[in-house]
Amino acid sequence: MQARFQLYLSPLITAGALCCSMAHAEEPPTELQGYYEKRVSIVGYPMPTVALETDQAVLDTKSVLQSLRMTGVSYAGMSPAHADEAAKTFQAQGFNAVIGGGHRYLFSDTLDEKLATNVVCGGTYEQLLRDAKMMSEACHRHGLKFFLHQTSTMVDASLIARHPEWSTVDLATGKPYQNAYGTANTCLNNDDFMSEYFRRLEKLLSEAGADGLLADEIQFFGPTLCGCELCREKFRDDTGLTIPANGSLSGWLYDFTGKSSYAKWLAWRRERVTQTLKQIKTLVVNTDPDGVLINYLANPAAAAPYYMAGYTIDDFTKHSDVVGYECEPPRMQSVYYSPLIIAEMKYQRAVAESMRTGTFRLAYSASPGEHLWDWCLTKSQGAGYWWLVRDEQSSNVSQPLVAWDARFESLDRNLESAAEIGVLFSLDSRDRSPHMTNPRTSWLRGYLATCAALTDGHVPYKALVDQDLTRDTLKDKVRTLILCNTDSMSDEAIVAVREFVRGGGTLVATSRTSLGDEHGQPRADFGLADVFGFRHEGESSAPNKLTIDQSFPLIGSVVGSLTHDAPFQLLKNISPDVQTLGRMTLSDATSHPGILSRSFGQGRVVYFSGHPELQYQHWSPGDTPIEAGKHWTDRRDPQYGKLLCAAALGGEAAPLTIENLPAGVVAETFRHEYGELQGLQVRFANLVGGRLKTGAVPVWYGVTFPDLQDRLPQPQHPIRVSARITGVRQVFLISPDYDAIVSLPFVIQGDQVSVTIPTVHRYSMLYFEQAGDVASHCHAMVVKSIPSARQLATEESLPLVGAYDPDSVTVFAGSESLSGGSEASLYLGEMSRFIYGSDSSLTKFTATLDVPRQMTAPQLEIGGMDAVAPLRIRLNGKTIFEGSAEFGSRWTVKHFALPPASVLVGENSLEIENTGKGAVSTVPWFGVAFVKLKDKP
Repeated sequence: MQARFQLYLSPLITAGALCCSMAHAEEPPTELQGYYEKRVSIVGYPMPTVALETDQAVLDTKSVLQSLRMTGVSYAGMSPAHADEAAKTFQAQGFNAVIGGGHRYLFSDTLDEKLATNVVCGGTYEQLLRDAKMMSEACHRHGLKFFLHQTSTMVDASLIARHPEWSTVDLATGKPYQNAYGTANTCLNNDDFMSEYFRRLEKLLSEAGADGLLADEIQFFGPTLCGCELCREKFRDDTGLTIPANGSLSGWLYDFTGKSSYAKWLAWRRERVTQTLKQIKTLVVNTDPDGVLINYLANPAAAAPYYMAGYTIDDFTKHSDVVGYECEPPRMQSVYYSPLIIAEMKYQRAVAESMRTGTFRLAYSASPGEHLWDWCLTKSQGAGYWWLVRDEQSSNVSQPLVAWDARFESLDRNLESAAEIGVLFSLDSRDRSPHMTNPRTSWLRGYLATCAALTDGHVPYKALVDQDLTRDTLKDKVRTLILCNTDSMSDEAIVAVREFVRGGGTLVATSRTSLGDEHGQPRADFGLADVFGFRHEGESSAPNKLTIDQSFPLIGSVVGSLTHDAPFQLLKNISPDVQTLGRMTLSDATSHPGILSRSFGQGRVVYFSGHPELQYQHWSPGDTPIEAGKHWTDRRDPQYGKLLCAAALGGEAAPLTIENLPAGVVAETFRHEYGELQGLQVRFANLVGGRLKTGAVPVWYGVTFPDLQDRLPQPQHPIRVSARITGVRQVFLISPDYDAIVSLPFVIQGDQVSVTIPTVHRYSMLYFEQAGDVASHCHAMVVKSIPSARQLATEESLPLVGAYDPDSVTVFAGSESLSGGSEASLYLGEMSRFIYGSDSSLTKFTATLDVPRQMTAPQLEIGGMDAVAPLRIRLNGKTIFEGSAEFGSRWTVKHFALPPASVLVGENSLEIENTGKGAVSTVPWFGVAFVKLKDKP
């Protein structure tokens, strides 16, 4: 029940009928073949043969947050002996922190209360106090940190029934608001509620003795909250402005430039959330001076958290001790969305580095293979991990990796990006630019695409945040600043950028950069006009191409006419010292300046009048989700990828260069200093197996880490890494693919140190050791040659649907012939949809099955899974089953015999209804992968 928002979902585009016809054929139709293929799935690494040895020093909590290996425990109702055994097991596995779940609600005072399924409560408030203390003491006995995870303003409806004055009020309806979890919401501006909440929380913190708190759901739960009288009164007192009457939002919502009250209301909500979290942090520290406040945010790059929750991770600097990322790509499918996730984690790290703290990621991995994939991606970004160990399968994946992480935990602390190129993550442009919602001018799309291009090109880069744009900070952070269509900039930011370039920095800017202020109001000209060396004349939306007649060091070797599906800016008063490197060419052969460059002070500017970044889009919010069995178009133009990378480098050598590495392998570089250890890390993750190209998305995928040898740009040569670094004593290759660490030969030429490796298996780290002794510190055996990679454990299974049968009629969950329930997504290897109880709007499936001839002994097959879901199944309006079918929590096929007369020749309507009571994402639920009508053999 973490804070989730439907951020990245767009209306489902159906795939066309995936209904098997009864035409006789030996093989299934091409579009269905994936459903009938044998599955080969990753189970995980075998346990390492080296015993777990770690630094036994007792670390302070903030140090643990820099190398977080956290798991959850539901301790409600546990005995002290069971709590102690659980903590002992977690410690032996290598975890260093435990977060308490299953007992998060502070307002249950009697056992008579019947709470909503989504209110995570294992007993009364008094039981919570006892159980939390018990679990905290057990964790501390075994050297683990223990954090409380508490729900805040999301409450059971019974609390609102007792205190209706505590409820939020929906501005759109004037009524209390019920969120997607089927629960109610209190208003954080309600002093009476917050007083009672703080009273209960303070007692819990005092009695539990926990090391910290994750205060969840301190937020507004929707873009139209809150219209209660207290919000109206406080907004008026704080700003002198009024919130529109409930039900009269037309012309106000999302109007930034016309209604200043709306923008101020959004900023005011953000401030109220921040102030509340600061109060909670004070409470935590007053209870324990070493206590920490943990916060995370779902999908922080998207604008939805700001509009819906009143929250940004930039605000973590004011109250949090770690920056957490709740990763929720569309349909929770992280494999295909790695570019999006990396761009978000870059933003996350930018905030964390300004706080000098660590980061962690929470991923909702749907299979053991995805657990491994998510871990590799997360490690590449230098982040800790919150493991959701739900069952034996996920435990099989987590244990070897957690144990390996524990051995090398020192290498995860005090990391700082070593990149000298910075891409600005601009909240001002994301949240207040009037151009933000247009996909042809969207700032967010440009940020994500720029990150994708640099990641694929293995150009080291970092994200910067708005607070980095100061005179003193910017010059110490980067040598090159990239402003991709950064429309909204404050006067202070413009001054900082001007001085950065004047002092020797390089600026790469595109399109509308600096044409608006931080409030979304347009400027008459570029705020950076004097830096650019030209003025603004307007914008052209005419069809155009980017033409580059010859190569230039500043923009690399890309030459020719490139498709450019976006507007471009018209320029005037171009200074004589501005060099034109490329032109925007219209269909009538007329042209305008497209790429311009000049020196300014001791620095340099490269400006694109168009949107080169938008020509390298992978996926952005508002796009159709990448869906199994559907067509997907790869819009990443490799020429623009090269152009963006070259512009970022500006003709100069990067502090780290990587040669002969294919796109899809992620490479990140970090400076590291911890205790006596000092060095440079280069982290690799082999994510090639999830890199899609234009075409049909596989109906089923097993997570793979393909052999890179044939995929290297030069297969006969190794991967070469060169770093600008001095004082290197040893270079090690460290990976969970083998127990030992490998000492590699290296070559020093001036300030460059070069090393080669043959390949990247799954996850690897190069460590350029400058001080200390990595091997001794990490209790690692050193070898001189790279061992064979440890084999991953896999399992094979036959397709759930069985062999292709042309005499049956089958409808899969991804078909337009099946409707209702959640959007189709891949879960545990099957395309599926889910239905929930009566508190949701997703209670029913309907499938249409077209039967061409009479069946003599018909039966219905359903491939499904459930959690105690009572079902009612009707065929052509008649109930054929009612009760619990007991599919269980793994995909299972159940058979239901049918009277011959019940199956019609022609169209048949099948309806499956969940008759239980519950909300979305809660018990009882039922998932379907396929339904089939066939004659019993």
